[in-house]
Amino acid sequence: MTNHETSSVDMQSVNNGLVFDPAPTPDEEKQLLDQLPSPGSEVMVVRSLRLPLDVDEQVTAAAHDAGVAKTVWMRQIIEAALDDRRDDDRVIRLADAKRALTLLRSNAA
Repeated sequence: MTNHETSSVDMQSVNNGLVFDPAPTPDEEKQLLDQLPSPGSEVMVVRSLRLPLDVDEQVTAAAHDAGVAKTVWMRQIIEAALDDRRDDDRVIRLADAKRALTLLRSNAA
């Protein structure tokens, strides 16, 4: 028997073992439909993202410090970057702001 024939036999066995639930009653169907998000509500999309280990560890630490889940922290960072693109006000890194303020102090002295 070839691999193709084996997989066909295996799939037939799996198919024969499937058991389907009965259709929901009208009351069960209403309960299921009531669990769906309301029309017009925000839809969240799942994305997969590959990060180097050290970046992931930094994200984990930053999210922990902020008291939020990693996905919430990443979403907030993405939203801030998108806001930066839309607004005249620019979001800058804290390190850059500190450096600029230090230079201003040095020039004022």
